[in-house]
Amino acid sequence: MAREYPHAQVVGVDLAPVPMDREAIPSNCQFEIDNINLGLSHFRDHFDVIHIRFVGSGLQNFKERTREIHSCLKPGGIVIWIDADFDLYSTEKFEYHLPATDDNPGGSWTQRIGSEMRRACLKLGSDFHAMESGLDAGLWKDPLIDPETCKTGSLYLPMGTWTSHEDPGMAQLLKYVGALMRQNLVDGIKSMIPLLVKVGWSKDEVETWRKKLIEELKELKIHTVTRFRLAWGRRAPVPKRGSAQQVPIAGGRSDSSSRVNYPWFYVYDTEQASLEQAEARKKGKANCILPPIPS
Repeated sequence: MAREYPHAQVVGVDLAPVPMDREAIPSNCQFEIDNINLGLSHFRDHFDVIHIRFVGSGLQNFKERTREIHSCLKPGGIVIWIDADFDLYSTEKFEYHLPATDDNPGGSWTQRIGSEMRRACLKLGSDFHAMESGLDAGLWKDPLIDPETCKTGSLYLPMGTWTSHEDPGMAQLLKYVGALMRQNLVDGIKSMIPLLVKVGWSKDEVETWRKKLIEELKELKIHTVTRFRLAWGRRAPVPKRGSAQQVPIAGGRSDSSSRVNYPWFYVYDTEQASLEQAEARKKGKANCILPPIPS
C-alpha cells in the first residue's frame, strides 16, 4: 500500500513484529506493535483510511473496540472491515455445510475444524459472536459513522479447484484462487493445532482431523466455499472541506478496465438486505450438533 500510494503515510499495527527486511520497507511506511484490546488513544482523529483485517477472533469486547477504532478516523475518513467467516458454504445457494462428526461422517472436516476454531476462540475470551453479528449487520447504527456511506459485502472463495465458469478466463481465475485457498489452509492448519489442544482436544485427535481435511481437499468430493465478511463507511460528519480525501467507497480504481468482475462478490446497500442474507446463510445450521469439548 505504501508503494502504491507514495504520497501517503502508512501505519501497520500488529501484536507481533512484522517479518520483513527493514531495508525493503518504504520510507512512508512504519509498523507498530500494539494490542488493540488495550486501546488506541494515541491515534485519535488520526487516519483518513483504516483497513482492519482478520482481527475479529482476538477482540475481547467488540462494541468497545469498534468505538475505539472508529474514533481513530478523521471526520470523513473511511473504515473498511474484513474478517473471516469460520463457516463453509455449499454452492450455488451459499447455504451452510454441516461439519463432520461421529454422527455425521459425511460432513466436511474442513467445516469441523473451522467450527472448533470458533469454539476455541470463544472459550479463550474472544467476543467472536459479537464480531460476526456486528459486521453482518453493518455500521449503519454506529454513532460515529455516517449511515449514508455504509455498505456490507460477502466475498466467497472456492476451497479447491473444483470450480467451472462459462468464461474461460474466469474459470482459470477461480481455479487459481481455489488452489491458493487450499494451500493456504493446508499450511495454516499447523498453526491452529496448539490452540485446539490448549482448549482440551488431544493432539492425536486434532492430527486426525488435519489428515482428513487434507484428504477432503484433494479428493474434491465436497464442493465448498469460504466467506469473508466486509463492512465499511465514513466517519460523520463528512465536512465540505477537510483533511479526509473524498474518494469513492463503493468502487475500486477510477479505471474500470483494471477491475475484475468476480462472480461471487455481493454488496448489500441496506442493513435489512444484509441481515436477510445472514439469515439465509444460517439455513441448516440448526442441525449442527458438535460434541462437547473435553474438559
